[in-house]
Amino acid sequence: MILITIFVLVDLYTAFLAFIDYLASYKTIEIHNQESYIVREIKEHFKIDYNIKKVRFLAGIPDGYYLDIYNEDNQVNRVFEDNHEDSKIYDYFRNVKADMPQHLIYLIIEILLELLVIFIIEILYKKNKKIPE
Repeated sequence: MILITIFVLVDLYTAFLAFIDYLASYKTIEIHNQESYIVREIKEHFKIDYNIKKVRFLAGIPDGYYLDIYNEDNQVNRVFEDNHEDSKIYDYFRNVKADMPQHLIYLIIEILLELLVIFIIEILYKKNKKIPE
């Protein structure tokens, strides 16, 4: 019973983190072509003079958006744009599919491991119960 209580508490905490991830709804794109339309727009708008490896988008609350811009050395530069009206960058990322929440993956793995532990305990319990006296 104690084990199940611990499992439930861990699952509830991870589910809460997955819900927060879902609300944040990051959108990430990997950059393979420095001359692509969106890369040119980002470089021009934020005056970037280095090659971009990856861009992570997060809509601001209540307005604007954040971009985490990764260079080729995987160093991040976070920028915020307050005025997103008529923004080609904002419009582009609005149509990009959201990343899968990271904690949702953890929650699925946790539940599968917990079911496996419960299954193993059940088998061991039944095996010990069938020992003749």
